Amino acid sequence: MGALIENPGFLENETLAYNLKFLASLNNHYYPEYIEDLCQQFQLDFHSRMKLKNFSVGMRQKAGIIQAIMEKQDLILLDEPTRGLDQASIQTFCQIINQLHLQGHTIIIAAHDYLPDIHYTHIYHLEGQLHLDEMD
Repeated sequence: MGALIENPGFLENETLAYNLKFLASLNNHYYPEYIEDLCQQFQLDFHSRMKLKNFSVGMRQKAGIIQAIMEKQDLILLDEPTRGLDQASIQTFCQIINQLHLQGHTIIIAAHDYLPDIHYTHIYHLEGQLHLDEMD
């Protein structure tokens, strides 16, 4: 399973390439051409020497999306995946998600934003109020 939490964590003093290679090596699912292609699609330089601690919120989010999908897992969970992304990156995200769906991947997106360019199979809205009982 691939996953993106709302605030992804990385090895802050390492590069994007180091982080992605390290994470992919944990499951022996390292696909260098695919990972570099994802970086290119999101306009991230895979070979940059910039440390992750110097990435902007949007750059970190793109790196988090890439790490969630780079291993080609059957199930992908994404929590607020478009947080901090510009419009071009959101379009790229939607295209990639649609491609993954066509390839047979199951993708669950938990988000406040509706992305009309994604071809959803199901949409669930959580509604209601939280009531806390008085504690004695």
